[in-house]
Amino acid sequence: MYQINNEKFGQFLAEVRKEKQMTQKDLADKLFVSDKQLVNGNVETVCQMLHYLSLLLIYLVLQ
Repeated sequence: MYQINNEKFGQFLAEVRKEKQMTQKDLADKLFVSDKQLVNGNVETVCQMLHYLSLLLIYLVLQ
């Protein structure tokens, strides 16, 4: 699996979030994670969770 640069990804996420006029809590709610996970810079863990969630949803839809 590839390595995510937390700092660069965090900056990108903050820019896009602000352009969309979303708070960190708004974004966390949309991603079904806690805002603490986003604030603490635990981006890699959040991305892994979302990856597995997307695989689970694909599996459930295709069954």
